[in-house]
Order: sequence, then C-alpha cells, then structure tokens
Amino acid sequence: RGGDETMDDSIEVVSEELSLLCPLSCRRIVVPIKGKGCTHRACFDKDTWVAYQGNLQMSLECPIQDCECLILGIEDTKVDDEFLALLAKVAPGQNTVVLGTDGNIETKKPRQSVCVIDDNEEWGGVLSP
Repeated sequence: RGGDETMDDSIEVVSEELSLLCPLSCRRIVVPIKGKGCTHRACFDKDTWVAYQGNLQMSLECPIQDCECLILGIEDTKVDDEFLALLAKVAPGQNTVVLGTDGNIETKKPRQSVCVIDDNEEWGGVLSP
C-alpha cells in the first residue's frame, strides 16, 4: 500500500474467544442463528430470538455487540452450520471456547454469567446481559 501502512496492518490474530451463550437469554445456544448480513462468528439462539422479536412485533438490530445489522424477522436470519458443529464438539458445561487459526478448539474454564432478569415481562422475561 505504498507509504501509508498503519500499525493495524501488522497485527496478526492468532485466536478468537467465542461464547456459546445466547446474548438474549444467557443460556447455551441450541440452534445458532445470525442475521443474513452479519459477518461475525457469534450467534444467538433461534427460539429465544423468535420469542423476543415476535413479542415486540418490530425489526431489531442484531443482538451481537457492535453489530448493526437490521433483522426484520426470522426470514432475515440463517442457521450457522459451523457454529452448530462447534456446539456438538464442546461439552454441555463449557460455554466459552477459544478458536485457534489452526482450527484448534480450546475450552475455557466456565465463569459465572453476569446476566440479570429483564424487567420487560411482555415477552417472557428472557434474561439479558
């Protein structure tokens, strides 16, 4: 790129931490989905999303932090088969993994979730972070 190389160009990602918990319910994801326009690896749980979005009757931004994709309804989501395969490989008590660039999967010691019950009982009080 000529002489305008930035420091970010020299950063190499060697691993990525990924939560297996739904950001809406703080429970382990069963059917991992994300917006069709989302580019992140993180997912949220399909049944939780359907309950949450259906009770609000409106389009919402993706619930993954820093993602601004608008999801108009369940038809704007897709099941993430790679995440689904990851869930099958990791024991039920493990909720966080570290993915290496070499494809290696390491589990992290489970930590206590920092979730609170949402006061919005209109859609069933699903837990939120």
